[in-house]
Amino acid sequence: MREAGLQESLASQAATAINKAIDSVDDSILPEDLGKAIAIIVKDGYQDELRKRFMDAFHAELGMEEPLNENEKSLGEEFSIKFDVPASSDIDSITIRTKDIIEDEIAEKMIDWIESKGYIVDRKRSNFDYDYEPGERDFWPRIRFNKK
Repeated sequence: MREAGLQESLASQAATAINKAIDSVDDSILPEDLGKAIAIIVKDGYQDELRKRFMDAFHAELGMEEPLNENEKSLGEEFSIKFDVPASSDIDSITIRTKDIIEDEIAEKMIDWIESKGYIVDRKRSNFDYDYEPGERDFWPRIRFNKK
């Protein structure tokens, strides 16, 4: 039981650090912004198996009993294989981890492929260019979509 107590203590320390960071930026952060921030940390810091463990623990702490949709979890991996690019997915987007500009013809093929999987691509919110803000972060090409 001592190990469980230690893990709980580490979790509390991490939560305190995150809350302090949020307060130093803006004390009225919106829930969707917090969700995006945590997603960035998880995407950048964990490989697929560790992400699954994170999501299992996250859902358990929130009391969410429904499993994640297996198709959504593997969409980024399928995309990576299909288009030979590093990519990750979440519930409403695929992030393409390349610093190259994605040409229009390839972008259309990517959109067609996502739509063939049963999604509707939001072309206005999708972006096929890489951008970087010094001292900030990378802005990767991203395809946003909704379920049909």
